[in-house]
Amino acid sequence: MVTKQHSAQLERFKKTLESEHQLLIADLAMALNTIDTDNSRNVLATIKSLSCDDLVELLADEECPEVNRTLKRLRAVDASLCQTELGLYGFCADCEKPIELEMLQRDATVQRCYACDQIHRHVLKNNKRILL
Repeated sequence: MVTKQHSAQLERFKKTLESEHQLLIADLAMALNTIDTDNSRNVLATIKSLSCDDLVELLADEECPEVNRTLKRLRAVDASLCQTELGLYGFCADCEKPIELEMLQRDATVQRCYACDQIHRHVLKNNKRILL
């Protein structure tokens, strides 16, 4: 059951994500201005009308760390915004339990609860696979 408080929190997270999305598009435009290639000029001309997936595809060959960093964060924000539309935002991608509020407040794009995040980090650190 969704409470008024939960609904208000969800709306705040959504607004935060939407604001960050706009800032990331502006950051991406600034980074593309410094590259000055045919591809970057073409993307710049239509950047506001392109989806996140389109931007990632069109800029896949750009070798600019700033562009790649911005695209990575843009993808995370876009995924979280899609989750808000689907009613899946705030639930762990692994165990499907609610993600702790503190974690979402720290980073509104987190995809795992604390317990699953610790397991994921351990696996990455030790380069192991989990067999379910």
